[in-house]
Amino acid sequence: WPAWNSFRNKFVSEEGRVVDRSLPQHVTTSEGQSYGLMFALIANDRTSFDLILRWTEDNLAGGDLTSQLPAWNWGKRADGSWGVIDSNAASDADLWIAYALSEAGRLWKYPRYSALAELLAARILREETAEIPGLGFALLPGPKGFHPDDVTWRFNPSYLPMQIMRRFAVIYPGSGWKKIADTSL
Repeated sequence: WPAWNSFRNKFVSEEGRVVDRSLPQHVTTSEGQSYGLMFALIANDRTSFDLILRWTEDNLAGGDLTSQLPAWNWGKRADGSWGVIDSNAASDADLWIAYALSEAGRLWKYPRYSALAELLAARILREETAEIPGLGFALLPGPKGFHPDDVTWRFNPSYLPMQIMRRFAVIYPGSGWKKIADTSL
């Protein structure tokens, strides 16, 4: 897939970091990592998939995607050091990562990916959702900063990939994903 080869050569480091070189901090976002995972999966490039996943887990999730959601922003900090710039998670990226893992597990017949996807999907439900009065069970853009007071919630429609929520409702029945999909519509 020439487009994947071009993207990988231009934006993916040898370590598996998807780098935004347009900013002086050369940031990496969880969204970028999630798209890298999806593109590698679509290209059937398991080597790149594993590199991107390992970098994501090691640098955005403190070494363990089963114990914490990935930070959304990593790069060169104000003091010149490299690391997490903003530790808040981004639910759109988290969904795409979980989806890429679930599909990789299914297509490449690798149970570890499937198990990691299920754990991540469950963590998203626990940490990035809220029961909204008059609306129902809803996905927030991240775990922090989107419920500033008792009567205010902030949403971002671009963080609601319906196809992923519908797929999770099928593969994780009874988990809450059908409610999230229904509320999101």
